[in-house]
Amino acid sequence: MRVKLSGYRNIPNKLKIVLELMDKNTHPMVVLRTACSFLGALEPETEENGQLNCALRMLGLWGPCLMYWYHHAHSDEKIDTNPCPEDSLAANFLRLLHKKGKDDELDPLHVETMEISLILYAEHDFNASTFACKVTTATRSDIHSAICTGIGTLKGPLHGGANEWAMLFLEKLKSVEHATEVLDKMISNKDVIYGFGHRVYKDGDPRNPIIRD
Repeated sequence: MRVKLSGYRNIPNKLKIVLELMDKNTHPMVVLRTACSFLGALEPETEENGQLNCALRMLGLWGPCLMYWYHHAHSDEKIDTNPCPEDSLAANFLRLLHKKGKDDELDPLHVETMEISLILYAEHDFNASTFACKVTTATRSDIHSAICTGIGTLKGPLHGGANEWAMLFLEKLKSVEHATEVLDKMISNKDVIYGFGHRVYKDGDPRNPIIRD
């Protein structure tokens, strides 16, 4: 399967043009949503190009798409998106992110952490984005439309985007004392504190101890 997925990493030239047109300040989830929608136009789901093939294509392509856009937008560089076909999805993403060549070694801990993170997200059960995808699928729409729906849901700060909002919040805190002062004020105002109050995991997120280890 790893070898098969690596064959899906090459970005179509027309999609490269779309990625190159997007500004460096474009939100990564907007890049991903746009890539998904455009891929649905280039390689639509058909009887010959079934859902499984479309799903594998998207699995193999999303990391390369994000990294191709990122490096082009920030340094005007058009990277090779499959320098090492033996790489897993996680290793490929990290290799492209850090612009490592085929013979460059990746930190095994970084790769393992990334792989575990991907597994934990894949096993995240019936969350908002999964539900949104199923609603679109229930209308007998195509798989690209369903995944676009899920990506749009993930961008929101009350779902997948909460990670980003939590980091933005943490970056503003100057010390433990400042954090206590800010949090006390937010609690008294009943403000949303990103990273707390999961809709499903009321007694703690079971993914937390795994990713911390």
